[in-house]
Amino acid sequence: MSNLTDNETVPHPFRKGDEFELPMPGVRYYPEHPLMHQLNQACTDNELEEFQRLLEEWRGEEDPSPPRGPAGYPLGTVEPCLYHAIRLDRATFVAYLLDQGLKVGRLAAWEASVHKCSSTMWQAFVDHGHFDISAPLEDGGLPPIGYVLDNQASIEWFLAKGADPNAETDWGMTPFLKAVGHAPLSIVKLLHAAGGSLAISVPFVLQPQRISLDKRIKNLRPDFAICWTDLRLSDWDR
Repeated sequence: MSNLTDNETVPHPFRKGDEFELPMPGVRYYPEHPLMHQLNQACTDNELEEFQRLLEEWRGEEDPSPPRGPAGYPLGTVEPCLYHAIRLDRATFVAYLLDQGLKVGRLAAWEASVHKCSSTMWQAFVDHGHFDISAPLEDGGLPPIGYVLDNQASIEWFLAKGADPNAETDWGMTPFLKAVGHAPLSIVKLLHAAGGSLAISVPFVLQPQRISLDKRIKNLRPDFAICWTDLRLSDWDR
């Protein structure tokens, strides 16, 4: 494997601001190093055995190139491969990397939601990365279920794992209220059946007080005309 000079390293190979969401600060990455290209290509080609061979060969070198990560996180150098695997929805690669010592942080969850990963990916986060499905993806914000509202399989998975459709942000938003405004009606009904309540979301739905709840929701989502009565029947008793 060829060596790179310090001038060829970069602080992070992610989008600006992403470094604040990584689980370990101060890791140096080498996105243009041949090894990184080889690892990413093996992941793209879904060649897990080749990926494992390359990684184990690098880990076994006395003076590896690129160098290992900082003390306590030696595998951090290849952390970009974790995000590459997430974007491709390669759950087996993610599980392997987490078992080897990489960590799941907010950025991993963001990538999984943005790239519409399968529930198998979220399960890998939980089983291999001790991922907390109830933790907000931003300070005081919504948990992951609030960011997969266009993915019914993921919603079903999160609800089966006990995700709360009424988990409130610091400013009063909930996954259920966000769904009322943006998600397909099938998703809204799933969340409602799991306990999603508009009663918790009154400050957002009533605007101003003289506008009724029914009128506010129907203005927000005209396509609720058929199912709105069913959705609101028991909401105020919760």
